[in-house]
Amino acid sequence: MDRDTFNRMVSRYRSMAKVNPEAYDRAVRKVVREGYLLIGILLALGLGLVGGMTALALFSPIVLILLFKAKIGFLLIPVIWAVLKSLFVRFQPPEGYSLTREMAPALFDTLDQLQSELDTPRVNRVMLDPEFNACISVVPRFGWFGPPQVTLVLGLELLMCMSERQARSVLAHELGHLTRRNFSADRKVYRLRWMWGELFEYFAGREGWATWPVRKALNYYVPRLNAITYAAAQREEYKADAVSAQLTSPEDAASALTAVNVLGPYLETCYWNAFGRQAVAAPRPRMGAWAGLSAFWKSATLPQPVLHRFLNLALDNETDGMDTHPCLADRLKHFAQPPRLSLPNKTAAECWLGPCLNQVIEHFDARWWEGIKDRWQQVHEAGQQARQALDRLLAGRRWAELSVDELRQAIPYLEILQQDKAIRQVTEAVYRRDPDDADNRLRLTRLQAEAGDAECLETAKTLLQDAERAVEACYWAVFYMKGLGEPHPDRTWWEKQWEAASKLRQRLEEAFDALEPSDTIVVPELPPGVLDNLRHYARQVPDIEQLWIAQRVLTDFRDVPCYIMVLKPRNGFVQTTELAGHIAQEAPLPFRLHVLSEDLSPSHLVKPICRNAMRVGVALR
Repeated sequence: MDRDTFNRMVSRYRSMAKVNPEAYDRAVRKVVREGYLLIGILLALGLGLVGGMTALALFSPIVLILLFKAKIGFLLIPVIWAVLKSLFVRFQPPEGYSLTREMAPALFDTLDQLQSELDTPRVNRVMLDPEFNACISVVPRFGWFGPPQVTLVLGLELLMCMSERQARSVLAHELGHLTRRNFSADRKVYRLRWMWGELFEYFAGREGWATWPVRKALNYYVPRLNAITYAAAQREEYKADAVSAQLTSPEDAASALTAVNVLGPYLETCYWNAFGRQAVAAPRPRMGAWAGLSAFWKSATLPQPVLHRFLNLALDNETDGMDTHPCLADRLKHFAQPPRLSLPNKTAAECWLGPCLNQVIEHFDARWWEGIKDRWQQVHEAGQQARQALDRLLAGRRWAELSVDELRQAIPYLEILQQDKAIRQVTEAVYRRDPDDADNRLRLTRLQAEAGDAECLETAKTLLQDAERAVEACYWAVFYMKGLGEPHPDRTWWEKQWEAASKLRQRLEEAFDALEPSDTIVVPELPPGVLDNLRHYARQVPDIEQLWIAQRVLTDFRDVPCYIMVLKPRNGFVQTTELAGHIAQEAPLPFRLHVLSEDLSPSHLVKPICRNAMRVGVALR
């Protein structure tokens, strides 16, 4: 099912929930019954086939030999096991830093006060995790069964950036999820989604007659289950918002929602990315990330234009059928409040955790460094190598003295060094000297849009006829207009161009996937150095005996580089499909690529293409 069809299905269920809640609840119960019934039918079908074949085999040795030779039983047993396993999904409680009443009495007092006003199951545990989020987890106490264990998970980043009143509204919202009358029914739906999710994960991509019934059931049922549960989840978010506004105030609820949708993305860009840039120059950070966040929030003067740009982007988002949370604008409209972007003088972490906050920050910093130190060292080493390579390339010269090819070579080094101003300066220099470089134009469009520069619209227009890059160009043009905070006269036109570019990209994907023996295969035309890189790569893969590369001409997209690699494995024990997939992902070729072998299926299609490619192509090994 495509995304548009799915979104229409979610919208239909969402409208039903709003206009006729009773009919919607009946539809949910019907889908739940279908889910359990389908699993029962699949299990009965598999067991029936195995039992019937076993009975036949007992009465006929010939049948036994045929079954053993065809390996029918061996094919069905994994399918039956996967279905059985899905019935016993074990729910794991969330992990994090456990808080006690002695550590955070103010937090627990607030929690007690809110719970006393609501008819909810008691919260058994309160935990901190490193996310800018909060959630309620309800799992059976003993994994598969038992009374519910309710865990409240609060993100430390969220508490360190919100006021106490905003965080109290967040708490009320999360407890609002526990006040639903159909609480036990929601647990059944949640379990059912996990069961079908396990089946989908196991059978995704598995072909064959043994898995055919399960795949048919998945294609029929999973989109309906997801659509009706996404609609239910969005409805429950509105209900939880109403509880939050009732227990605190509509103003506090609006302020908390705005902070969650704006400050999280803002910190990701303006704090976490900037903090990570230290790795380029320093083998260790000056301080831990969480201690740094505390210092950043206390000392930084947050730029209001940047914050309001993030606010405009958040308000411009629309509710997506594949998201369990409605968009910010719809949620604010639900209780008639404007966006309220307020920054705290004293954070909820300081108010609720008190003296314990320093201990918590030390714990999270230790865990953060333990998890990132290897990656930090890799980035630092890559930064040092990039700095040395850039120095050799410049050789004391200024940017204006470099050739256009040297400027292109410099851009990857600058990206590793995360020198944003230099990247844009060099990208603009390449554009002035070689305006036909499509990849560079797309990079310039992105840089201009991220900087809020209106020139991105003109640059993006130069890519609208480019089947591979038009979608990204339209995205950055619309991204720029979303951040303006006011309607742009060309917004509708650009959205239509985006839709047309998406259709063009889809046609390109279909043309690329449609391999035919009659395809035109020619000698590959590769940029300088790419062929040498491919030969070097081919020598590093031990399971390849021979490897060729040729160029495939797409009839309707002759300007799009498309290549075919043909491999011959070293011996018959090599899994050709896995080897081809590995090469397709790892080969240093920045173009569209098919990797084939004569022993791949379907042979009547693959063999002629392979022979043509070997006849006109270039041997890499």
